[in-house]
Amino acid sequence: MTLVKALRKALGLVIVLALLAGPVSGAAAQGGTDKYFPQTGFWVKGEFWQFYKTLENADILLGYPISREFTSVDGKTVQYFQKARLELDASQSARLSPIGEALRKAEEPAGKLDVNNPMGCKSFSETGFSVCYDFLTFFEANGGVPHFGYPITAFEYHNNLIVQYFQNGRLEWQPWKPEGQKVTVGDLGKAYFLLVKENPAMLEVEDGGDLKKLLTIKPRVFTLKPVTRADDWQTLFILAQDQVWKPVAGAEVTIKVTWPDGSARTDRQIANAFGVVRYELPVKGQPIGGVVLVEVVVAFGGVEGQASASFRIWY
Repeated sequence: MTLVKALRKALGLVIVLALLAGPVSGAAAQGGTDKYFPQTGFWVKGEFWQFYKTLENADILLGYPISREFTSVDGKTVQYFQKARLELDASQSARLSPIGEALRKAEEPAGKLDVNNPMGCKSFSETGFSVCYDFLTFFEANGGVPHFGYPITAFEYHNNLIVQYFQNGRLEWQPWKPEGQKVTVGDLGKAYFLLVKENPAMLEVEDGGDLKKLLTIKPRVFTLKPVTRADDWQTLFILAQDQVWKPVAGAEVTIKVTWPDGSARTDRQIANAFGVVRYELPVKGQPIGGVVLVEVVVAFGGVEGQASASFRIWY
């Protein structure tokens, strides 16, 4: 048998097998026109899925979908993700929405951290801000300006984190993570959804099933009083939620309080059925003007998350 005849025979066999197998849907292939994400219970389809799968680190840059595809209050076809919002432009191509700009304008004024080192920074004349150090490394390795847009702030402090806003999102420095993973994209998708007052029904999962897989814990900690007396009581509220903002009942919450003199106390509590811990903290003999740091670690089923807050001793 000649080589040409052998190749024709092999090709014919491949075609026959393909016809016998029948058509493969995009959902089954998970690489065609759509994909289902069991982690959050939503589909990503069409142009949004095409955009998602072109990103090398889509789970890092966008996260998982947290809404259906729908018509937003601004009239655009959109879908929300943990870290971003995708929208269709006039040509029906998917692109990132500039949620960083909108959320930064809505934020309370933040503490600024001025850094200007020509050796470790790159300046952008378009907005007058620089991106520096590990933020610059992450920025350039993950799409740069085409993905994030231009920087619109310098380094800032938000909720005890160093952050920097870009047109399409926010980068955060999370010091508790391993080396090489300390810079991450902030989870701004839900915040923007709430800011523009989208329809809450769009956050209801599409499969109607019970999502049991815990992927991430997103703890938050609040103080009842921003300032206390030198001898007083402070109340802490710790909220444990999963990747779709459902309560993590029974989560173990470790609370570390560091006083102005550097001494610390640690306690452990269990979150109630609503994923909440209420913790009464005695404040005794603290120096006026001192800052008390509260750090929490919330863990459940081998998954954990961290958050922090602070308050000041005022009088």
